[in-house]
Amino acid sequence: MTISLNDNEAERKVAVTRHGLRINGVEIPAISGEFHYWRDLGLDGGEGVFQDFLKNKYGRISALNKAWNRQFADWPAVKAECVDDGRSRESFIAYKDVREFLHKESTRIGELYCDIYRNLGVEVPMFHNLLGYFKFHDWLELKRQVAFAGVDIYPAANFEAGGGSQEDVFAAGVGTHQKFVDTCKAAADLGGLGYIAEFQSGYISTGSRTLNQQHYRMTCVSALGAGISGWNWYMLVDRENWAESCITNMGNKNPDCFPEFQRIIELIGEQDLHKAHRKCGLGVIYDPLQEACGTSGREPEIRQLLYRGGIDYRRVDLRCREMLPEFHTLIYAGADYLSEESQETLKEWVSNGGTLIVFGSGVFMNERLEDCNVLEFIRPERTLDLFQYPDVLKVAGLADEEVSLDLPCSLFSEDSGVDELLEGVLWGSEVKFPMRPITSKNEERWSYGCGYKRTIGEGRLLVLGGNPASPASMRALLRSQDIEMLLRCEPEGVFASLLHAEDSDDLFVCLVNPGRADKVVRLFSAKRLALTSASL
Repeated sequence: MTISLNDNEAERKVAVTRHGLRINGVEIPAISGEFHYWRDLGLDGGEGVFQDFLKNKYGRISALNKAWNRQFADWPAVKAECVDDGRSRESFIAYKDVREFLHKESTRIGELYCDIYRNLGVEVPMFHNLLGYFKFHDWLELKRQVAFAGVDIYPAANFEAGGGSQEDVFAAGVGTHQKFVDTCKAAADLGGLGYIAEFQSGYISTGSRTLNQQHYRMTCVSALGAGISGWNWYMLVDRENWAESCITNMGNKNPDCFPEFQRIIELIGEQDLHKAHRKCGLGVIYDPLQEACGTSGREPEIRQLLYRGGIDYRRVDLRCREMLPEFHTLIYAGADYLSEESQETLKEWVSNGGTLIVFGSGVFMNERLEDCNVLEFIRPERTLDLFQYPDVLKVAGLADEEVSLDLPCSLFSEDSGVDELLEGVLWGSEVKFPMRPITSKNEERWSYGCGYKRTIGEGRLLVLGGNPASPASMRALLRSQDIEMLLRCEPEGVFASLLHAEDSDDLFVCLVNPGRADKVVRLFSAKRLALTSASL
């Protein structure tokens, strides 16, 4: 298909091709769920934007060969390393460069499309439709290009086992609801409008599940509770092979779902819930490039523990510096590498009075995997693994309640006294600040230094070598450090969130139990502590 456009100076031809767009003879590759056109980008070698990216990053082919431990004769010989074989640092750097390139290339193409539309005179607000993960897209950079950006969300019916390909995006059970909530949080916690570009309002007829009123109550209240302010109900009026949409292609209302959709919209409008702000000062740091590389460390497990423990949290990209003052506590459980800029940002935030909790041993390298330890973490002596020490460790010196850590766990010392305040030299490492070791014991009463805590400026750093062994241990840990938890829900797997209504002192609680047997959805006024007319 060819479209001719006149701009009073010259005719420009825009052709829609299988690769995307061709503008004035320049072909623009499309960014969809996958990069299908590897050769066009240079990922299979040759002279493409992939080679241009590497030239800009390394300068000389010899520098690339050194970083990747390869022997490429020239740039056209370079091919993408699409699998991390786990055998060497150089192999991982090569793989990480590919993931970084895909982030930057999708960002570049997003900006290119925005420029094309603007140059053609399109002045209406634009949005990007993002994938629900970070393998190809850097959400933050793409979101900064347009008025708003959002993801596609199609959870399985009632967050149970689904049959259709769209429903399989979210696996069944409580884990489905957690992934749904975490995706919404990531979209909402990057500044601007928390948006869902395609919000399920029907299903592909190949699916095996019926979407009922309860399903829509759970998804909408959960999205609001996770910070979403707006969405596009995709297939509100059905077409093609979509079933159970709210309005048929003949304009008739679905008698089962239409009243529920109408009720949800009226509720949101009556209470101005789309303008409400989440009240939550606990954040979990994530790094999109780490997620793209599959090196997020313990972070997914920590989010799961918080979710199961009924503790609300937000997701934090450290590049959103303007949002950091909203948090009193940040948790880092990612990889042992992080950009130097992010490390500096984190140190500044802690120095200004924040509490940083680190699960693992810390961050010791920058994004180039060079030595970089801005927060001056101490390297552990070794790791206690399940074969050497099969017991769950009981942490002493933190709380009146018992805090258990799962193995494997970083070992910082053996036989360290809990009550000792150490300065100078600690466990063979030079330390420039007072520090109190945190020890634990197994059933044989051996004592291990499994963490430490210290101050940084006006703030504090707490390092624990392992994960809390249960949601109860996570709650006990946060209580022991006087971490503010505005809401705490039990039993496990119940999602609760607190919203502050704009221009009002009223608070609303979003409460969703996605459990298989007893599904409950509530939205009520915390101020009056009673169900209101706005209840679902």
